[in-house]
Amino acid sequence: MASSSGWWTIQEFHDSAQDSCARMIVATRMGNQTRRCSRRPKRATRLATACCGRSGVESMDLFCFASKNAENIRRGIQHQLWAVATLLNQQSMAGRRTKARRYFRPGALGLLFCNPTHSFTTPFIVASQADPDEVVTDMWPEPWCLPFEIETPGDLSKQLRAEEAKERWPVLRQRLAANHGRGGVSAAMNITGTTVFVPVPITEEDRGIIRGDLATRL
Repeated sequence: MASSSGWWTIQEFHDSAQDSCARMIVATRMGNQTRRCSRRPKRATRLATACCGRSGVESMDLFCFASKNAENIRRGIQHQLWAVATLLNQQSMAGRRTKARRYFRPGALGLLFCNPTHSFTTPFIVASQADPDEVVTDMWPEPWCLPFEIETPGDLSKQLRAEEAKERWPVLRQRLAANHGRGGVSAAMNITGTTVFVPVPITEEDRGIIRGDLATRL
């Protein structure tokens, strides 16, 4: 389902969640091919409810991922693919797989965070499940795991520094206040550590502001 605005409205997100979950996209990466299979409508209803809230279309999921440099982001945009670093601690790695399986699904929204510039950039729409078994070894300098496909209505030409985002984004202000500032922006937006693949619920207002700040195709 293509977004009419470049980044989902809440209604579009809700519709996409129902559609994607009903088809239960299973991304088995074989070269550039994606295999889709298995329709499970009952589970789809539960997942769509988890995405959009028990009382209907209220919020959507936003996932944020950090990058240690802009070049890694550029490669992700070029290949319309993202992933996360492989961890040496197997227990932590298993935790990431569990969170990806539990929370992460096609139709969700995403943002990248460039560590050197302390900036948010490159909004995207999640286009596949995160593959729990594949390790990407030929795209970034080091092996990355849990790869997933993305659709990017934005790129590195638009970046917003974290300090500015604190002033502009209601969701970030509210989550910083709830944490009493502990952990800063990374903790507030679930960017690193044990919170990777944990969604941040955002409203239609949040979506519109973030899209306006970072999307290059509205």
